[in-house]
Amino acid sequence: MESFMLNTNICLTKGVGDSAIRISQAIAKKYDSFFTLNDQDCYPHITIYMTKFPIKNLDSIQEELEETIRNMAKFKISLTETYANPNTFIGIHCKKDDVLTHLHETIVNNLNKYREGLTPEEDPTFLSESQKTNLLKYGYIDAFENYWPHLTISRLKTFDEANQAKEEIKVENTEFIVTHIGLFVVGENGSAKKLIKLFELK
Repeated sequence: MESFMLNTNICLTKGVGDSAIRISQAIAKKYDSFFTLNDQDCYPHITIYMTKFPIKNLDSIQEELEETIRNMAKFKISLTETYANPNTFIGIHCKKDDVLTHLHETIVNNLNKYREGLTPEEDPTFLSESQKTNLLKYGYIDAFENYWPHLTISRLKTFDEANQAKEEIKVENTEFIVTHIGLFVVGENGSAKKLIKLFELK
């Protein structure tokens, strides 16, 4: 069965997106990184639900998202502190409020059936038991109680460098209004590689 990774994500405003790209490019000049954000094939974003789907289900996924998002209102996102995780990704946490939690849970519940049981490959080294369960049940280790909304800036080659680089991230535009949800093809390192469709909030 032919398949691909899709990411349903929060699209950033131009100001926030441009800021994230500038930070990512500045870090790439100083550290050896796996990717650098840009506005062509590595879009800055905040993941809602990322997993593997059969390609044949793309039309159904788009229709489901259209129906799910049709009556959703614009909402505010708050960026908080920076992070570096054991997988050497660095970025900025987002406040996980009731609106964002409801959006995540609704989209996971509505799209999960279109996986037809497919699961992405994940390195089990860093997975908790709940993440392993989520991988089988939803195809996404960070579903539901493990959901941690964040804006990824880069991925470095070592944790020491990641930990150092996160201290150099200056959080700008700490709040913004979400106006669009995007469906993207996923590239290497979880990047948003290609836009399939934008869905506008009310």
